[in-house]
Amino acid sequence: MSYLDLAPSWTDRPLTDPALATDVIDLMLTHGQRSRGTFAAILCDPTARFRAVITIDLRTEFANHPPPQNTPNHRRPQDAPNHRRPQDASNHRRPQDASNLRPPQDALNHHTLQDAPNLSPPLDAPDLCATALHPIVAALRTDPASTLLLALGRPGPPTSPAIDNEWSTAATHLCRAAQVPLLGFYIATHTHIYQPELAQPIAA
Repeated sequence: MSYLDLAPSWTDRPLTDPALATDVIDLMLTHGQRSRGTFAAILCDPTARFRAVITIDLRTEFANHPPPQNTPNHRRPQDAPNHRRPQDASNHRRPQDASNLRPPQDALNHHTLQDAPNLSPPLDAPDLCATALHPIVAALRTDPASTLLLALGRPGPPTSPAIDNEWSTAATHLCRAAQVPLLGFYIATHTHIYQPELAQPIAA
């Protein structure tokens, strides 16, 4: 699956469809962002359709995990002669470039957790996830009908259950406690996007 599979009208479809959500996450998180470590919060309307995306730079937290090397079969689309990036393609523009979306300007900025006050890395997954989600959840509380899709772009192997499941559990617990509907939590690596399991069961 790839952002190249997205139809021009993808913003009219709900992101409750895992196949669509995977393609959208592939669009939102470049391979460079995944290699550095980036947390993406995709803000959606009450019908789970895209509104805006906020990305938070986690490069400090993932500094000891270098990006994968020597992967000639997984070139970034911008390096392939027959695949232009969405912002350059007439049918696959990046959402922030689409005139009919116009998300809030601050939702298009890249934030860095290391600039946040009272943050002393290293943090474990629950603390790091809570710090990243705090301003997002606060904003969503002003619009209780909003929904949320989350993705962690990280370097390293395609799956890492010890890390991925812990992040998934932390995000699920935090959104439930804040009464923010979570559409899904995904991990995006250099070659793979998937939904991890929960490290702990979530109480009903």
